Amino acid sequence: MKREFFLASLLAASMAGTALNASNLQLLQDEIDNAEDGETIVLDCDYSAEPDEDPLTITNKSITIDLAGHTISGNGENEVISVGEEGCLILTNQIESAGAVTGGGDHGVYVLGEFYLQAGAITGNGSDYAGGGVFVESEGSFTMTGGSITNNNAGNFGGGVYVAEEGTFSMTDGLISSNVSYSGGGVYVDIAGELTMEGGEISNNTADEEGGGVTVCDQGSLTLNAGEISDNTSCVGGGVFNNGTVNVAGGAISGNHADWSAGIDLNGELIMTGGEICGNSADEDGGGVYVNNYSVFTMSGGSVYGNTACKGGGVYQDGSICVFGNPVVDANFGSDGATNNIFLAADGIITVPQDQSLTEGAWIGVSLEDPPDEEGVLIVRGESEDVGSFFFSDNPEYVKSTVKLGEDEYQVYLGVTQTQYPSYLDNADDTTMAYYNAWAETYGADTNGTHETAFLLNVPQDRAVHEDEGESYLKVVDFKFTNNVLHIELASDACDLFQWDDDIGSAALCNGILTLEMSTDLGSFNSSASGHRFLSVPVTINANTGTANVDYYINDNYNIPSLFVRPLITVEYYAPKE
Repeated sequence: MKREFFLASLLAASMAGTALNASNLQLLQDEIDNAEDGETIVLDCDYSAEPDEDPLTITNKSITIDLAGHTISGNGENEVISVGEEGCLILTNQIESAGAVTGGGDHGVYVLGEFYLQAGAITGNGSDYAGGGVFVESEGSFTMTGGSITNNNAGNFGGGVYVAEEGTFSMTDGLISSNVSYSGGGVYVDIAGELTMEGGEISNNTADEEGGGVTVCDQGSLTLNAGEISDNTSCVGGGVFNNGTVNVAGGAISGNHADWSAGIDLNGELIMTGGEICGNSADEDGGGVYVNNYSVFTMSGGSVYGNTACKGGGVYQDGSICVFGNPVVDANFGSDGATNNIFLAADGIITVPQDQSLTEGAWIGVSLEDPPDEEGVLIVRGESEDVGSFFFSDNPEYVKSTVKLGEDEYQVYLGVTQTQYPSYLDNADDTTMAYYNAWAETYGADTNGTHETAFLLNVPQDRAVHEDEGESYLKVVDFKFTNNVLHIELASDACDLFQWDDDIGSAALCNGILTLEMSTDLGSFNSSASGHRFLSVPVTINANTGTANVDYYINDNYNIPSLFVRPLITVEYYAPKE
C-alpha cells in the first residue's frame, strides 16, 4: 500500500485534537506508527527534527519511505533515523531530484534490524565515534542497491559506513564517496563483520591513518566480486587496510594512494581469484599489495599491474605468497621507473602449493632486495617441472634456473649473468652452484652422476639480438632440458628478430618458446677423464611451418650454419641437496 503524506496531515491532526505543537518530524513519526506493515510513505515536503527530539524510529514492521526529492534532517544531536531490531526500512527516491537524509549528529541511519538503500542520498552526517553515514549494529544488516553515501564523517571508524561485530553490509550498486574518518574512510568492518560488493563504487574517501576506502578488522571479511574501490587516500592502506580476510574475485582496487601500501595493506589473508589491483601508488613501499609479516597472499587469478612504489611496485613481500592457476603480476614499477613487480624481502620465497600448478597465462615478475651471490637466490618452490617458465626477473641482469630436488620439488633461482669463461669448481659439493661452459665442456657431471636437473642457458645482457660478421647472437631468457626436450625461452626482441637460415626455412615461435626435440639424452653424458666432453647432437626443430633437421653443436667449430651458440654462453647447474 502506498500513502502520500501531505502537509494537510498537520491540519487533519489539529482537527482531530492532536497536539498542535508537534514537530514536523513528529508528524512523519506518527504516520509511520500508524502505517501497516509493508506500506510505502511518499513525502511531499522536507521534514526536520527539533532540538532534543528523538530520531525517526521504525520498529516491528517494514516501511518504505520514498523521499520524492525531499529531505529528512536531524537536529545534529543523534541519528536521523533509527531502525529497530525487528524493523525494516527501505529508503528510495522515485524522482530525479535529490532526496536526502542529513544533519545527523550521531549517524545518519542507525540499524539494528534491516536497512535497504535503493535511491536517495545519506549525506552531511557525523559521529564522534563511528558510522557517520550509516551505523550497522551487531547482527543488523544493510543492503545498498543504489543511492549514495557522501560527505559524512566519523571521529574514529567508518566515515561512510560502520559495520559492527557480526553485522552485514551488501553493496550491489550506488556510491560511497568523500567520507572521512581516522580508519575506514569509506567503510569500516569490525570484528566478524561482513562486506560483500557485487557492484557499486567506494571512491575518493579519506582516512587519517588507515583504510582510505575500507578497513577490515580481525575476523572480519571483504568479498569483492564486482565494483570498484578507487581513488581513496590514507597513510597506510589507501584502498584497503586488512586485518581479516579479503577475497577478490572480480572488480577493481585502483587509483588509490598512501604513504605505504596503496592498494591493500595486508595483515591477515588475501585470496585473489580474479579482478584487478591496478594504478595504485605509494610514496614508500607496496604499490599494489603490501604483504606484512605473518600474513598470507594467495593468488590463483586476476592481475596486479600499473602500480608504483619505491619497492614492490606490484607486491611487497614480507609474509607468505602462494600462487597457482593463471595470475599475472606484471608492468609494475619502482619510484625510479624501473620494473618492480613482486619485491622479495630477505629470504622471501614464492610458493606453489602442494598438488597445484601454474597454468597458461600466468606471468610473474620478481625483484630482489639484494643482488644474488654466486650461489644465486631461491625465489620459488613448486612441484611442477615447468614452474620456472612462469616467472621472470625484473632486473635484466639476473637470469633464472630451475632445479629438481627429490621426486616432487622444483626450485627456481635468480643468478648473475656471466660475461666471461667461468672458472672450474673442482671440489663442488652438493650445495654449491657450479658453472659449466656450454662451448667446450659439460664438466662436473660426475659430482652427482648423471645430470638430472634443468639447465639455464645464460647470455650476457649486452648481447642483444643482432648480426655480427655473419654470426647470429641469441638473447635467451630461459633454457630447460627435460625428458629429452630442450625448451628455449627467447627474449621478446629475439622473438621479433630471430630468423633461421634460408635453407632451413623460418621458424614460427609459439609465445616466445622454441622447442628442440633432442634425439640424444644429454642427461646421460658424463664428463670424460679430462673434465670435458665435445658434443655434436642431432636436433629436430618443431615449428608451425613444418619440421626441419639441423645439427646442434657444442664444440669448437665456428662454421655452424643454423643455431649458433657463442662461447660466452654459460650453463648454470645447481647440484641438488642430498
